[in-house]
This record gives sequence, C-alpha cells and structure tokens, in this order.
Amino acid sequence: MKRNKPSKHALAAKMIKQILKKHFPKIKFNIRSRSYSGGSSVHIKWIDGPSESEVRKLVKDFEYGYFDGMTDTYIVDNYREDIPQVKYVLLERRFSDKAILEAIKKYGFRNVKKEDLDRTNKKLFEQFKAWTLRELGWRELYDKSLLQK
Repeated sequence: MKRNKPSKHALAAKMIKQILKKHFPKIKFNIRSRSYSGGSSVHIKWIDGPSESEVRKLVKDFEYGYFDGMTDTYIVDNYREDIPQVKYVLLERRFSDKAILEAIKKYGFRNVKKEDLDRTNKKLFEQFKAWTLRELGWRELYDKSLLQK
C-alpha cells in the first residue's frame, strides 16, 4: 500500500517541534496541527519555561500571514516556499502553581497555599486590580522567561 506524504501543517508542526526541542531541551511542548476549510494551524502549549515572545521569535516563519481585525481580512505577508507554513501558529503558555506562588511573593504574599490562589478577594482587587492571586501572579510572569540559568 502506498503511503501519502505528510500534509504541510503536519510537516510544519514536526519542524517546529525540532526547533523548540533544540532551543529548550528541558521544556515539554505539546504541539498539534489542524487543517480545516479556512486554512490550517499549529497549536503550541507549554508550562512555565520560555516566554511567549521567545517562542514566537523561533516559530514566526511558519505562519504565512496574520489576521487584521481592523479590515476583517487575512494579510499574507510572510509566504515562503522553502518551509511548510500554516495560516496560524497559536501559542498557549500556562504557569504552574509553584511559579505563581513564587511570583506573588513580590507583593508580600508569603505563606499562601495552592487552594487560595483562585479565591476572589475584593480587597485584592481594590489594591492590585486583580480578583485572584493567580491573576496577580500571571500578570507578573506573563512575558518573563522561567528557564533555569
């Protein structure tokens, strides 16, 4: 039986995985590709590790354009024939409870338990404009690298 060659979105996901593994060998990335009637995408998920901007720099060439919400159109400005590309490369970085607990120490929260991270607190909102300690920690960590030096 003759095998079909892999799709462009699957090849893009495979190449992205190789690049991320080379640059961040200790981080586990969950990479999935999809194809649908309007195009294709690669979804990249990870916990802690590098910032979104660090990952975006490495994978931006695999996305052949971007969606312009002002004109409600997709703009093709990065088309390349030398690598497989997709319409969207989507990044989703999450933070571990450990990283959140460490980040909120900056604000004086020292002996907080994991189960307290998601409790809403009006006083917290009045002081920091964050409803939960998890939100406060997320803001602190958002574009910071958590790679071990």
